[in-house]
Amino acid sequence: MKIDITEMFCFIDDFCKFIKEELAKRTLESGVKIRRPTRTPGLTESEIITIILLFHKSPIKNFKYFYKYYLPQYSPEFPKMLTYERFVILQQSVLLLLAVMLNCLFVRHDNVAFIDSTPLTVCHNKRRFKHKVCKYVSSSGMSSKGWFYGLKLHVLIDRKGNLMNEKFTTGKDSDIAVLEKIAGFFKGILVGDRGYLSFPLLQKLLGKGVELVTEIRANMKNMLMRSYQKLLLKKRAIKLFLDI
Repeated sequence: MKIDITEMFCFIDDFCKFIKEELAKRTLESGVKIRRPTRTPGLTESEIITIILLFHKSPIKNFKYFYKYYLPQYSPEFPKMLTYERFVILQQSVLLLLAVMLNCLFVRHDNVAFIDSTPLTVCHNKRRFKHKVCKYVSSSGMSSKGWFYGLKLHVLIDRKGNLMNEKFTTGKDSDIAVLEKIAGFFKGILVGDRGYLSFPLLQKLLGKGVELVTEIRANMKNMLMRSYQKLLLKKRAIKLFLDI
């Protein structure tokens, strides 16, 4: 089903123009001549970012199928459509703008947050020694689903599902080690799963104004919890399922 993307494109286009103007003001000239590409892409950076975000808003999970069979209905909005192979190459050029946009859209004013991580598998465990694409950033790790080879995405959201912070790490980095880095600015109630259960970390966070709420492991003694802590743990599963 086709949706109106006019507002989204206008926001992205204004954002890209603003960032480029700010970079031009703050960038020092080195005096070295930069070789400019002779081949001008048919799509602008704003159009490339719009297509990437449109893919995530669509019900399609396979990007190749999305680009070849779903995106053609937006041909009036993108008259200079590129081939799929060319677009895959060009989308790497907007990574910096996407990262800056993501950080600018973070919401950091709520005093209740939910944290979780998910593995990003780059290949099967049996093929990890032959894998070359993410060779220097991937590693073997353990999750609730078992062993995997790849990266980890750590996400922090508020109670409305708005993104507060995110971080990519290697597969071997534990959730406990990343928690302080991703939630260093936060003060309030932080809800997570058993992977964040650590009494030294709990005491350390309390000193910084953070109340960490997690479930207990099966081999631990039962602990008394306040009613609002139990409600937040139940809400955590719903929020992460619907929003992440």
